[in-house]
Amino acid sequence: MVNHFFNSNDSYIELKNRINIIKLNRIIDNSSLNESFKYEIKNYLFLDVMQFNENLLNDNLHLENIITIVKNTIKEFEGHLQDISMFKYEIKIRIDEFYKNIDKPLLNSYFNDLPRKHNAFYITPYIVRNNRTGDRLSEISQGIYEFKEYGWHVDYFTREIMKAVSFISNKKISNDMDNIALVCLPRSTVGFESTIQQSIDIIENWYNMGKTDFEYGCSKKIINCRGMLTRWNTIPQSSMGAHLVEDDHLNSIKCKIDSKLDLNNTSFILLDDITTHGTIMNACRKLLTDENIKIKNIYTLAIGGTRSY
Repeated sequence: MVNHFFNSNDSYIELKNRINIIKLNRIIDNSSLNESFKYEIKNYLFLDVMQFNENLLNDNLHLENIITIVKNTIKEFEGHLQDISMFKYEIKIRIDEFYKNIDKPLLNSYFNDLPRKHNAFYITPYIVRNNRTGDRLSEISQGIYEFKEYGWHVDYFTREIMKAVSFISNKKISNDMDNIALVCLPRSTVGFESTIQQSIDIIENWYNMGKTDFEYGCSKKIINCRGMLTRWNTIPQSSMGAHLVEDDHLNSIKCKIDSKLDLNNTSFILLDDITTHGTIMNACRKLLTDENIKIKNIYTLAIGGTRSY
């Protein structure tokens, strides 16, 4: 597999987008619109560089084209337009029309394939702390560890997860299935939420914005299954040397299926940060099949697959 993780262009893309945001801010500042109008437009277009968010971090947003659209709209309307809602409407219509005329991203630009470990997909190999040597993969593994333990780098890892979800959606799941349910695997300690759930929340928001389709090529409906799997009894952590078996998880996790879910039209992706032996994934897969979800409709995905296991 070609390692697409931590694309070397990411820092350049972020810098380019920040520069474009500053450029668009200046275009608005130099227009003849009144100050309250300018403030409203900037808020509408998420143009606060100090609060730069993941919605503007991906080059697929075509910021340079959006700058042209906004600039031309200001030029056309600034002399007589007084209604901010009408201006927003014009911007929305023109940007929507622009997106209708562009190609969706090629899936192969993300992944040609995803490797598997113990029947679970994973995005990149993961090196445990004692074996890291300071090379690039060790740095990536440190990033995954910081994501798992401290909730850092959420924006980046969420994008990587979404790329992998799109791959599974397009290459593995039947075209007849309309829905993808994202399910977070619970942490070992009761009451501690996995950072993966934060990523799922973000992906749900992306779906509502149309971003999962336009930018990641995933046309299926994304369903956030927050709380479907919960840990009711704390168990030792495998990362701390505990040797867990499947029953340890089966006896400490409960599964609650939303009655509104169409089980015959939904594929489930169980998400975790790191997979080593696949024990928790096998247990959670069984919990879902016990709730009459077909095994063929359940997929498992982790960011990192522990090397040497």
